[in-house]
Amino acid sequence: MKKKIKKIIKLIKKYLGEIFIAIGAFITIYNLLDFTHHIYSYTGLPVRTFYYYTDTVKFMIAFGVFLVIIGILIIKSKKKQNL
Repeated sequence: MKKKIKKIIKLIKKYLGEIFIAIGAFITIYNLLDFTHHIYSYTGLPVRTFYYYTDTVKFMIAFGVFLVIIGILIIKSKKKQNL
């Protein structure tokens, strides 16, 4: 059991940058597609529709981009160490 856990930890350390990029890309794309809309109607017919992102969605988009950047930096630093 301990050997399996050590193998998993070793794989996570080896592919940490790629994991961050994958998670960050998923979070960013998921939240980019999650916008809110509001319809203003004065006469019962829709007059204007506004689409916007809530503050939570904006934060999650920024967090996803942050994870992607961290993943890229981790991969670059690993490549520099191997040279």
